[in-house]
Amino acid sequence: MKLQNYMLACSVLLFGSAALAEPNLSLADAEEIAIQRDLIMQSQQLAAEAMAEKSVAADSWADPVFKFGALAVPVDSYDLEQEQMTQVVIGYKQMLPRGDSAEINSKKWLSKAGLMSADKNKRKAKLRNIVRKAWLMVYLKEHERDIIKTNTGLFKQLVSVSQSQYVAGRKKQQDVLQAEVEFSLIEDRLEKAESELEVARAALAQWLGSEMASLPLDPSTDFLSELMLSVEQMSENLLLTHPEVSQQDAMLNIAENDVDLAKEKNSAQWGFDISYGVRSGDNPAMIGGERPDFLSMMAVVSLPVFTANKQDRDIVASQQLLMAKKYQRQDLLIALNTKLQQQKSRWYKVIKRITRYQEKVLPQAKQNAKAAMSAYQSGVGSFIALTRARVSEFKAQLSHLKLIVEKANVLTEIRYLVGEES
Repeated sequence: MKLQNYMLACSVLLFGSAALAEPNLSLADAEEIAIQRDLIMQSQQLAAEAMAEKSVAADSWADPVFKFGALAVPVDSYDLEQEQMTQVVIGYKQMLPRGDSAEINSKKWLSKAGLMSADKNKRKAKLRNIVRKAWLMVYLKEHERDIIKTNTGLFKQLVSVSQSQYVAGRKKQQDVLQAEVEFSLIEDRLEKAESELEVARAALAQWLGSEMASLPLDPSTDFLSELMLSVEQMSENLLLTHPEVSQQDAMLNIAENDVDLAKEKNSAQWGFDISYGVRSGDNPAMIGGERPDFLSMMAVVSLPVFTANKQDRDIVASQQLLMAKKYQRQDLLIALNTKLQQQKSRWYKVIKRITRYQEKVLPQAKQNAKAAMSAYQSGVGSFIALTRARVSEFKAQLSHLKLIVEKANVLTEIRYLVGEES
């Protein structure tokens, strides 16, 4: 019993701490929320399903024609038994699809459904690309603000140091004024950073909603690892899986279906017509004999005879449109390959720059700031040199942060280009 009470108490504590914990917004969460909220993707999914239904309907015969009426009715009496040729007719007429046109039409609608699915995947890829960049912009502005806050404290410390040196008679009042100016400037920069963060959150709110976009970003999110790609995953061959290429492939399928349909117009279209005529009255040639009913059966055929200015031109036109789609696809692949090479070049450059900052610039800037402070306090260094050292360290930190975000943005672009799995 004591053990059960203990476990219950632990559960309550754990649940309570989880409930009190402030939720965070990770990069993966932002992507998923945006995808779930997007109405365009939902409409594209419905359109794809509708076209799949039309594919089933297209692979069917045309609706039959039923006939019901009277033939050869005498207008002097309108007596259905007066004349031998008078009959009440029930008929059925059915036209068959021209060649394999029904099956090809069905495939065409399936191709259109594939195009809508490709449109949906394109929308999903673009949305993921946009949301990632918006999330990264919030990340950049949040961390810029934090760096500025930290340096605000450091510059406030400079004001105190300059004042103490002035009171001790070791420095001039100009140093105090200069320190106060630098402190005011960094305070202004902090206000600007706060404003830019709000703008970045507003841009993210377009896709997530204001409530979710206002959440703090997950500090444990290792977004660079989530976005990282191997060299093989940046291959030009993967451009074939790009959503825009898939879209072009679907359009090519439709154009090929149009060529096949145009060729089927040269096929004969067959049909049949069956009529049954009911006659009333007696046959005078046979005493007491009833008039026999009539059965009529006919085959109907539509023959494409004059094809030079119609069917043949339709075939040529559809073939030309197909070739035009192929050229568009080739041009798209060239453009995508150019963009991929540009992004890969940016990738290698930004990695090189990040390494330089981490191994040289940041340690050197920090060491220089410490040395400048020590020299100023010892009376052998100028306040201008101290200010420059602090500003250089501050700028180096911001530049390093921007490089990290740039690396993530480059990875985001490359992921979009190589047709990331949906």
